[in-house]
Amino acid sequence: MMPKTKEEVKSILVIRSAPLTRTFEALKRLREEYPNAEISILVQQEVKDEIEKTCLRADTHRQGGFVNKVIVGIKRGRISLFRHLPLVLQLRKKLLMADPRSLIPANYFDLVAIIYNTEDVIWYGNLRLFASVIRAKKKVGITTENTLQPFSPGEVIFKELILRPILNLLRLILTIPLLIIFIISLIPSILFYHLRRGFRRFKNLLFDIKA
Repeated sequence: MMPKTKEEVKSILVIRSAPLTRTFEALKRLREEYPNAEISILVQQEVKDEIEKTCLRADTHRQGGFVNKVIVGIKRGRISLFRHLPLVLQLRKKLLMADPRSLIPANYFDLVAIIYNTEDVIWYGNLRLFASVIRAKKKVGITTENTLQPFSPGEVIFKELILRPILNLLRLILTIPLLIIFIISLIPSILFYHLRRGFRRFKNLLFDIKA
């Protein structure tokens, strides 16, 4: 069931998918939007200390902190569903085991948020797919203007797991005939080159015989 009001959003999972400065801006905006929610952020090991130092709210009743929990679970590099399949399976189970000190029920989240670092969200298909399979009542992307942009998990899954592979297959099917036509078009030029080269050799051979 989708949360209807801000008050119903009590728990949020943020997937760190942008540089630190951009991440801090997005977390600040999220905290302003949901001041009473418990916000957890899923991060890479190399940024854990910086996130904790800058954003962690040690006391949940103290104002000023952006997040309540920092969880290490994302691999360095591109964030995608298939690279993080074990993590996704853990997120879909009862408990998230990425950090034994912070066991979080998978159905605990009312909102899952990803952070966009560019205006063109078409490049975030893998990240949106990753977020789509995490159990939560609502999925949003935080735009570069720090607005919360909801997206449909069903639509994302259809585009990334069905439509995109079909389009890639069609491109491959169309590319093969074009490649064959291109190779065939090169045959006359190749034949002409070798005939011309053979003629020159024959001509030089005749010249040597006469000499």
